[in-house]
Amino acid sequence: MKIKLLMTIMLCTFALSASEKIYIDDDQLEHKHDCFHIHQGGNLWLETKTVHRDSTGLFAFEGSLLRSKTLRSEYKKTWKCPYCFQYWPIGTPCKNQDCPSRYKF
Repeated sequence: MKIKLLMTIMLCTFALSASEKIYIDDDQLEHKHDCFHIHQGGNLWLETKTVHRDSTGLFAFEGSLLRSKTLRSEYKKTWKCPYCFQYWPIGTPCKNQDCPSRYKF
């Protein structure tokens, strides 16, 4: 029984250490509602539910980034409206009724 428990702990630890860390600068991270948005440049944002910190800085595990519903191998990418600051899927115009623009990325 103890050996099985030890093996399980070792495998879980290996799985966690095997996940690739994506480090994030403080100014590239925003928290809105129930997820974190990570700025990738050019008004392109990735989403994750969890962010961690170690001695190097903030990071998200690559496996925790939300994936596209249509292409599971691709990350879910969003853009942020420069007027109302809400996030929308790439190619979708801003649908905020109170926003002065129908900006589309």
